[in-house]
Amino acid sequence: MSIEKYLSPFLLKEVEFKLSSGKVLKRGLLKLVNTKQFYIRLSLQSADKSLKLFEIPYPFSLESDKNSCTFNYTLSSLCYNKSDLFYKLKTGNKKNYSKLYDTCLYMTCVEKR
Repeated sequence: MSIEKYLSPFLLKEVEFKLSSGKVLKRGLLKLVNTKQFYIRLSLQSADKSLKLFEIPYPFSLESDKNSCTFNYTLSSLCYNKSDLFYKLKTGNKKNYSKLYDTCLYMTCVEKR
């Protein structure tokens, strides 16, 4: 199933993007979803009615239900049971890693402000 089909039920709904740690990255009305190369591009309308573009890389796996969607960027979902590859990725230089490295990003529907 394509990314757009996973995310289309959330269009024109107030959504919040939160990391596994609980930190909220973005919040707004989801207006548009499209893809560009290796990124998912989400257009969010903020509380002040401005339209912001939020780009996230394709996840290693994606799960969705009626009120939430999980973008899984964990290394275990990338390598499965290949312990050598997992170990090499885990022990690499973490100086320039993304905030999405080895974590999950949760998109949930929230009540309008």
